[in-house]
Amino acid sequence: MNRLISIIIAILLSAAAFAQSVPQTVNFSATVRDANNELLANTAVNVRLTFYEGGENGTPVYCALHQTTTNANGFMSFQLNRNVLAYACNGAPNTPFEEIPWENGNYWMHVEYQAQIAGDFIDLGYLELTSGFYAFSANYALIAQKLEGFDIDVANAQDGDILVYNGTTRKWEARRPENIGGGDTPQPGNYTEGTFEWVREGGAAATGLDIFGLEYRNQTKVVYANIKPVEGARLYILNAADYAITDINTLNARLTSETEATVYRGVSVEASATYNDVLATVYNGRTYLIHVTNSTIEVSEYDGYRIITITGTYKMWESAGTASATYSEPTGYTNGYGYVDLGLPSGTRWATCNVGASTPTAYGDYFAWGETTPKETYNWSTYRYCNGDYNTLTKYCNNSSYGNNGFTDNLTTLEASDDAATANWGAVWRMPTQTEMQELIDNCTVTWTTQNGVNGRLFTGPNGNSIFLPAAGHRYYSELYHDGSYGIYWSSSLYSDNTDDAWYLVFDSGVYGMGYDYRYYGLTVRAVCQSQN
Repeated sequence: MNRLISIIIAILLSAAAFAQSVPQTVNFSATVRDANNELLANTAVNVRLTFYEGGENGTPVYCALHQTTTNANGFMSFQLNRNVLAYACNGAPNTPFEEIPWENGNYWMHVEYQAQIAGDFIDLGYLELTSGFYAFSANYALIAQKLEGFDIDVANAQDGDILVYNGTTRKWEARRPENIGGGDTPQPGNYTEGTFEWVREGGAAATGLDIFGLEYRNQTKVVYANIKPVEGARLYILNAADYAITDINTLNARLTSETEATVYRGVSVEASATYNDVLATVYNGRTYLIHVTNSTIEVSEYDGYRIITITGTYKMWESAGTASATYSEPTGYTNGYGYVDLGLPSGTRWATCNVGASTPTAYGDYFAWGETTPKETYNWSTYRYCNGDYNTLTKYCNNSSYGNNGFTDNLTTLEASDDAATANWGAVWRMPTQTEMQELIDNCTVTWTTQNGVNGRLFTGPNGNSIFLPAAGHRYYSELYHDGSYGIYWSSSLYSDNTDDAWYLVFDSGVYGMGYDYRYYGLTVRAVCQSQN
């Protein structure tokens, strides 16, 4: 199966210009999928961005090559003008990003993606930049980016829209995060519909099942294929009529009336046949409705092994909806604040509410990294541990180029006196480290959902308990941005490669993972504690 016929990539672009601060940066985050809608997980990738003045065929003025690795969810994130692998590529001069003459206008960005290191770059098209990047020359604060051409309705584009590249039409499409289904075109009910092919030859591992949270279990002397859910997945065997369902909440209501299945044995391994079987799986924050329609049985001419191919169609929703997703009541309390035991390997307990909140759905307070009280304005001039700019840090600095007069202290984790959770809830509570946040992501089923009218992510642990993190947005200067669309939660860990940044957990309705950004931003905090007796 050729997995790289085309690429589907959802890109979140946000540009922030600072009056006197350098470097100027653009956050670039993406979830990468192949033509079969399968995530390119844990994959080394190169992204080449070339800026042209005067149109697609204009003069190249800047080019940067970035190298990163997707996480287990196919998510990658980096900042333009930070940790650049190579400049002056693709025929562009060695021009610093800060010296691009944005005031000239009419700039285009060419996006290319390299799925394999040293492989060919895949052309993902051109974007005309009509407002966002030009704010670097106007000293705006936080910018909405608009795009023209390629069938994008500029009048309706909004700040926070996600650009989805359609690998078939080779065009960019602007969509709201809540309407992303992961496929080439929006589908009714915000789902993606496609075809699948599950293949198993002899005793080799089957292919094509993993995205659905399924695996083919080896078993001798069987008449039917043994297809079972992997750890963390839920399998349901439904009726043929259920494949007509197009609404995720209707499907969730249907699943609540069914008992989870441990195995699907509907396909014969002895003869080719047609079927009308319908399954559902809930896995990795997605819900799949699967229609098994055909199987073919062949014998390999090469080694004589039997080749079993199962085919059909599926519908996929990016979130598990709202009907069956609820957060757990507290497992216990310490210092008067509730926590939930999610069954994580480290034994870390996660608080039920944000710091400053009294319910799981309340946003709570916003803190700059290393500060313990909320404030009116969030920028470098008000940040506690600097003298007014990113390169004048006075604490938590392991690089003299960022320190005030060359200051370094090599501290990389917040001390208790600078921990917003400890300062507000007591010594048993603290902010989670980057490692603990990654553990939460790696060991939980993560679902975009709505609780009591509030959007956010439900993290369901190995033991079935859940916590809800509301999409509380972030504060920049005196304004609140992206509340209801994005959740960004501080860790206690410094981003050591750029000392002016710190790690955070970030999510929207389509993606989730770890990221990093300037320490002065006002973000929410979800506290943790260790096992309580």
